[in-house]
Amino acid sequence: MPQIYERSLIRSGDEGSCVISLPLAWLRYYGLGPGDKVDMIVNGDIIIRRKAKTENNVSEQKGPNEESSINKSQG
Repeated sequence: MPQIYERSLIRSGDEGSCVISLPLAWLRYYGLGPGDKVDMIVNGDIIIRRKAKTENNVSEQKGPNEESSINKSQG
């Protein structure tokens, strides 16, 4: 069953852009770090999903589900 977590948007830059920070424990668990790519699926909701690791990545880590996502409904 999916779990829903609330995260705050953080202002970034002068143009009003925002970023979402992820807890260090999540980054370690899912093997993510600065510069890694994620997919954003936008279809009424916004789902952020880690990209599949390529064969070039030696330290592939998988969570309990092949697809890990954070789901935040658009109001």
